[in-house]
Amino acid sequence: MFALYALVAFREAHTGVLVALNRAGSPLDLPLLLTSVAVAAAVGFVLVPLVGDHFLRVVGRIDNRRLCVGVAFLVTALSWLLAGWFGVVVLVGCALVGLVPLAFGSQRVHLMGVLFVPLALGL
Repeated sequence: MFALYALVAFREAHTGVLVALNRAGSPLDLPLLLTSVAVAAAVGFVLVPLVGDHFLRVVGRIDNRRLCVGVAFLVTALSWLLAGWFGVVVLVGCALVGLVPLAFGSQRVHLMGVLFVPLALGL
């Protein structure tokens, strides 16, 4: 909700969905956007109790190792398709940086600090 208000107020999106919404040329009408959020929340409120338990049973049977390998393959393939070999190299570099906190017994949340400077400078 905060990102939505920031998009309408400053005409600047900082999340992937709102960037896509902004680039699509969608109207930045706050009442319309808030109504859309409310409808989506209501649909989710109804669907989670109806579908959630069944989905949890199905997902609970999936082997985590296979799922992780599959997701890693999909992300690598998408990086290659969208950005070529350079994208794969950046992906590998970012994955290695993501492993550094584990090596030092820290949490990955501290890596989010890299976003503060570009946001503060308005980049």
